[in-house]
Amino acid sequence: MWDAHYYLGLYYKKEGDFKNAEFHLKKALNTKDPDKKLKIKEILKEIGKERPLKNVQFQGRRKF
Repeated sequence: MWDAHYYLGLYYKKEGDFKNAEFHLKKALNTKDPDKKLKIKEILKEIGKERPLKNVQFQGRRKF
């Protein structure tokens, strides 16, 4: 069943739905294939970099 989660994770990543992508890829880590496991971990790292930061407040430019 890990393969279904893997491909759903790839689909959601492509669509920009990083929350669902991360969920399915973490489920896909149950594979016994070490090469596939490594690939999934790499994709999860990419998602961490692409995912927008939450609760970040941007402050405007201050005038002095």
